[in-house]
Amino acid sequence: MILNYDDALAAISAGETSWETLTRNVGRNDLPAILTEVAWSMTEDQLAVALREAWVGAERPEDYLDRDEWIGMFESVGYRHNLDRVRPPAEVVLYRGGIDPNRMAWTADRAQAEWFRDRYPGGRLWTATVRGGDLLAYYDGVRTGDGTGSGETEYVVNPDDIAPVPA
Repeated sequence: MILNYDDALAAISAGETSWETLTRNVGRNDLPAILTEVAWSMTEDQLAVALREAWVGAERPEDYLDRDEWIGMFESVGYRHNLDRVRPPAEVVLYRGGIDPNRMAWTADRAQAEWFRDRYPGGRLWTATVRGGDLLAYYDGVRTGDGTGSGETEYVVNPDDIAPVPA
């Protein structure tokens, strides 16, 4: 049984590449590392599924993979609303609450961003108008897993060319 990253790595070395098999029983923060080991073996749609699960599953996903790795994987599957490949909006006003404005997770829901601001001692709230070319994905139903729009809503952005300002 695969229970952690080391077990998954051993299974991968033995030839296992099924995302479901490798991740069924592991902790959520192991998902990004497992993804990097098997992303090469996935179709675009399989990668889109695994990418969403790893991104929304991990607590602070940028702490587990380099930003360039995340951006590369998101760009390889194209802009997605949940699992559907769609055209991104031309631009969208987004908010981010926390301690660092230069991260990839943003939301259009100001109240949700305020909750994240208040979650961290010294947290702040930022806003930015983000162009479609800097949007990597939009996930709704985050943490509920059902994609219905209930739960958190999250835009994944490439923060390199955005200009956050205090909200």
